[in-house]
Amino acid sequence: MILNGAALPSTAGGTVDILWTPSATLTNATTTKPVARPLETTEYTLTVTTSEGCEGRDTVKVVVLELVDIPNVFSPNGDGIHDKWLIGKVEQYPGSVVEIYNRYGTKIYEQRGYNSSNAWDGTNKGVPYPVGAYYYLINLGNGKPVLKGVVSIVR
Repeated sequence: MILNGAALPSTAGGTVDILWTPSATLTNATTTKPVARPLETTEYTLTVTTSEGCEGRDTVKVVVLELVDIPNVFSPNGDGIHDKWLIGKVEQYPGSVVEIYNRYGTKIYEQRGYNSSNAWDGTNKGVPYPVGAYYYLINLGNGKPVLKGVVSIVR
């Protein structure tokens, strides 16, 4: 990721010193557009100092999203355990769209902004779908390829 979200330095003349901190996950901490590769969410501070000693600062946060954890089975039987198809860490992707298809390719469920409060419970208007395999498409809304797979209902 190129850190160009922070205000880039400019002066009417003279020279400036540029320093990004922390610098450990940057390609170059003394350039206006370093490339950042943090392993966890990191806030970077840009400090610009003119040759006259004037100083300015700005910050930018690089958010590292975790991979979603997609279970391949759930048991919507009303016992309070695994009654919904809960996709771990999906809340990090508020623009996600989850679609479920039956074995005939008919879409039986779609939810935008999928999360634990609106997770699929294996029903259609309160009527349970039968035990079996269902096919999902998950678009996380982040420009990456759609995730595809099979989820099974067991009781």
